[in-house]
Amino acid sequence: MTLNETTNIFLERRERLAVRYTKFVILQLTLVFSSTLFAFLYFIIVIRQLPLLDVAILGKAVLVFNISRVFIHFGITYAVTQKVPPLIRKQEYDKAFSLTVYALKGGLILSLLTALVLTTIMGLLLEIPFFYLLLTIIYDMLFILFQYVLVAYNAWIEITKSSIMRNLRMFLYYTFIISFFLLMKNLIAIFYGWLVSVLIILPIAIYFHPLRKMKYRSTKETESLREIITFGFPQYINYLLITFGGYFDQLFMALFFTSEVFAIYFVLSRIVSNISSIMHATRTGIIPTLSYFTGDEERERKVFKLFLKFMMLLIAGPFIIAAIFSDVIIILLLSPEYLAGKIILSILFIAAFSRFINMILLSLVLSKGDIKALPWITSITLGIRILVVYLLSVFGSEGVALAKAIAELFGIILLYVKYRKLIAVEKSFLLKLALICLIFFPIYFFRTGLLVFDIFLAVVSWIIYIIGLGIIRVLNEEEVRYLLGTRNKLLVYVAKIFIKVGRFK
Repeated sequence: MTLNETTNIFLERRERLAVRYTKFVILQLTLVFSSTLFAFLYFIIVIRQLPLLDVAILGKAVLVFNISRVFIHFGITYAVTQKVPPLIRKQEYDKAFSLTVYALKGGLILSLLTALVLTTIMGLLLEIPFFYLLLTIIYDMLFILFQYVLVAYNAWIEITKSSIMRNLRMFLYYTFIISFFLLMKNLIAIFYGWLVSVLIILPIAIYFHPLRKMKYRSTKETESLREIITFGFPQYINYLLITFGGYFDQLFMALFFTSEVFAIYFVLSRIVSNISSIMHATRTGIIPTLSYFTGDEERERKVFKLFLKFMMLLIAGPFIIAAIFSDVIIILLLSPEYLAGKIILSILFIAAFSRFINMILLSLVLSKGDIKALPWITSITLGIRILVVYLLSVFGSEGVALAKAIAELFGIILLYVKYRKLIAVEKSFLLKLALICLIFFPIYFFRTGLLVFDIFLAVVSWIIYIIGLGIIRVLNEEEVRYLLGTRNKLLVYVAKIFIKVGRFK
């Protein structure tokens, strides 16, 4: 397919982008929910069978890998996803193609070298055994390449294909880890599962790449790599600080607590991360999608407000229910020794809820392009996180988890103060949503300790949440009509429930 042949496709996407995004969200949630079920099997079959010392080695390797991911772009990937969609909108496909290829080729080598140095230093600092560290470094390099391939998918609004590739990798990831562990019954099986999963998905992602069959046509208007990095550098610093801040609690635990305590904290953090991935899946493609609406102030404000409200409605109930029933989650997934961390898990869910709101607000700001203040905001938030962790660490791992939640809340406040004109959410909406969420807490006292009844109570809580949103009209009539206008069958069904329960005519 040539660039000229793609013109009609992208014009059609521009006209129906909001509608198609709702359909994409449903697909994304379906795929991520399925991969999360595999993650639960991973905890049941693999993690609960490993001794805590082996889990500590695994946790440190994962921590090194996660922190090293801040070096996969130097602001280049943000520049691509921010600059390419407007070029497509203007039908400047040659320039969009050249910019994408040039930026990603130049940034990949830089990212690989930097991540290699960082991963090695951190692995030695955390005393990861050499063979496990070597496998972690190889996996890190392959994963960075995979991430760069997916950047072009998102930049060219191929977010559905990107979602499929990401979630197919997760399916392969858990499938091979579980399979190898059943055969080998040891820690090394997990590392082999990492490598095999990415080695299989990487050629597939390259084969279906949206730019692979397009004819390359160079243009003198392509920006230099230095200009691209300069454009995205504030976001890069912001992303670096956010990612480091997100894992600072685990790094602190790995450095200053015993291996057993770190292992429990790490596993509970992973449970929160896997459940949160269902919610975070809806954010994929936000920047290139919302970039289409920037420039039209009235439409921009309306789209941003609706998007933020829908996301908050989607995630508030599940996170709070998970926090209340944290011990049920541990019993279902892990061995009894992890029940000592049920309070930690509850706090981590509250922190994850705050972090999700934080990242949604950040996505709105990034799609707008006004990012100069972000590094300062994130630096202040990170400073608060480090200070609070230091002060509360005397209370043990519960104090570290609480510090994480407090820091995320401060981040939300700072973003809102700076970008309150863009983050235009009515106070009445927030009050109504808070009122519905408060209903969950009395439900906690009806628990009997019987596992089956507690699971039933959690399901009932979710149903009450959905019905309550309609009864008190958290969404107004115009927003409910918007759901009808998407023509997505599931969203239309939800809208009809809101109309009936909320007594809209």
